[in-house]
Amino acid sequence: MIYSRQREVILGALRSTRSHPTAEELYSMIKPENPGISLATVYRDLNQLAAHGMILRIHAKSGPDRFDGNTSEHYHAVCSECGRTVDIFTDDMPDVCAAANGQDEIQVSSVLMLFAGVCKQCRESQQVTILKGEPS
Repeated sequence: MIYSRQREVILGALRSTRSHPTAEELYSMIKPENPGISLATVYRDLNQLAAHGMILRIHAKSGPDRFDGNTSEHYHAVCSECGRTVDIFTDDMPDVCAAANGQDEIQVSSVLMLFAGVCKQCRESQQVTILKGEPS
């Protein structure tokens, strides 16, 4: 991949946040200090960085893809209410690669696992709504 200053800015911004932004959120983060950058450039560079394994693309069931600058082995959980994505670091996962490889259909080298649920903020917001007697 050929070096690009804009790609370096995108990668740096993505690695400096834990928020797992969408392409548009990342664009909003970097645009003020990089007025010459376009949303199309952000999309193109994110696609290239993901294709080269320099970042992770997180495909959500609904909504736009999110991106993670942390490529170490970990999992993600997505809130089904607000779309917030958080990291999950654990060594307590079963060896699903070994289980899959035992089935002779494919040689598995890695696992992408996405947990779904409701984040703490949304749960607390729902409790406040219930306490106020508002319909949920």
